[in-house]
Amino acid sequence: MTLTLAIIGSALLGACLARCFKVLILVPVSAVLLLGLTAKAYCFEQGFLTLAAQSAVLVTSMQIGYAAIPIFIVARMMPRKIGTRWRHMG
Repeated sequence: MTLTLAIIGSALLGACLARCFKVLILVPVSAVLLLGLTAKAYCFEQGFLTLAAQSAVLVTSMQIGYAAIPIFIVARMMPRKIGTRWRHMG
């Protein structure tokens, strides 16, 4: 349950970052995320494979959230562009 919430939060964080910043903001935010995961793994005595898997999943979900905003914007604008192009042709 906790990892599920972290995945959703990471995707939402990526979506919020996409609204305000360029793609290079993902590097320092990912570093802070990995630092937090490393501290959590140390405190709860988790293994390296667990840390690597959680890191990969959370960083990937943040990148998916970052990429989702431009995709939704383009998808929302497409019917308007297609409709106006067809109206001018006919």
